[in-house]
Amino acid sequence: MGTGMPDLQVETGREFKNVSFAEQRLENRRYESCTFTGCNFSGVFFRACDFEDTVFDGCNLALAVPEETGFHRVRFVGSKLTGVDFGRSRDLLFSPAFERCDLDYALFPRKRLKGVRFDGSTLRGAIFSDCDLSEAVFDGCDLTDTLFERCNLERADFTGALHYVIDPENNRMKNAAFAPEGLAGLLRKYGLNIG
Repeated sequence: MGTGMPDLQVETGREFKNVSFAEQRLENRRYESCTFTGCNFSGVFFRACDFEDTVFDGCNLALAVPEETGFHRVRFVGSKLTGVDFGRSRDLLFSPAFERCDLDYALFPRKRLKGVRFDGSTLRGAIFSDCDLSEAVFDGCDLTDTLFERCNLERADFTGALHYVIDPENNRMKNAAFAPEGLAGLLRKYGLNIG
């Protein structure tokens, strides 16, 4: 008797260029060492998919739903991930890296993101709740209206980040690094005038 899930489809070492998967439902697929360039995944519902050692370059994943989907050593470069709820993705071996990406309004509830790199990305209105962001790097990132709630930010590097407001009483922040001009973002809740 079947489980209702389609057979596992495996793609290894493939390059996909300018392919549109928009609004599709992709189930039970595994991509190993693949590259997606200029592909459109907007609104895609991923179900039980796995991406390993895979690169998304210049792709649109806005509002994609990664239901029980794994991202192991996955690089997102110049890609749009607006509104993606990574809380729905698989926790096991979750290890993405983001470079020049649009992560506005993305959600990261309870994700282990130790040492993750966010380079030159926008995270306006993103939400990090109950995350392990220890040793994470936010280099050249716009964190306008980004929420950090009950996160481990120990040894995280915010020296190259802009427009952040972080409550030190609501996050673990030992040895986190900040540029002097960003300190106002740590004290905003106290209503102090700094400058």
